[in-house]
Amino acid sequence: MDTDRDLAVRPFADRRTRPRSASRAPHRRRTGTARRTRPGPGPGTAQCLGRRPVGRSPSPHARITPLPEPAGRLGVPHRSAAPARAKAASKPGKVLGKALRKEYRRLAGRMEPAFDMAPGPERDAAIHHARKAVKRLRYAAEAARPALGGPARRLGKRAKAVQQVSGAQHDSVVTREAVLRLAVSAHAAGEPGFTWGVLHGREGATADARERQLPQAWAKARAAARSKALRS
Repeated sequence: MDTDRDLAVRPFADRRTRPRSASRAPHRRRTGTARRTRPGPGPGTAQCLGRRPVGRSPSPHARITPLPEPAGRLGVPHRSAAPARAKAASKPGKVLGKALRKEYRRLAGRMEPAFDMAPGPERDAAIHHARKAVKRLRYAAEAARPALGGPARRLGKRAKAVQQVSGAQHDSVVTREAVLRLAVSAHAAGEPGFTWGVLHGREGATADARERQLPQAWAKARAAARSKALRS
């Protein structure tokens, strides 16, 4: 008669005496024919990548998809730049000289009215607005130096001087505004404001000195921009 222990041990004993082939089949290595393959891209993927689907004749331009014409303002496409590039390659001096004159006219349209204004915040803002155009003219002149030589180098140097003088004037304006706010805060806190007043006066004198230097620097830049060498 089987005891409880025999009934519990019998399944494990039968498993040890059972042949290996009957318990499980030996591990078989996969062959090349039974290898699983990943699904390839469908025709939609080929169209997105700019490639031809499998089965068609290859082409050297199959992987290159031409980009659409870049859109300008209001979604209107730009005109082709190929004629402009061809003209710049054949006559770089003429094309770059025209570009410099265009940047100068932009600058003159901002700087000249600023000189006619009375001293004050509006004049300071106008000079700062003109300074942005001075930077454009300077960088354009520096880019045109290989083609135009000395005239472009001279114009870039004169524009840099105008940029530095107008930048120093704008820094003084911003500093005066900050000093004035600090003086008001100090007065509200019961602190003496004499030191802030001295700093405000010094920055005002610095701004006035830069404004007196600006017309002379602008006159030199204007003469360099009107050079005959840039009009050829």
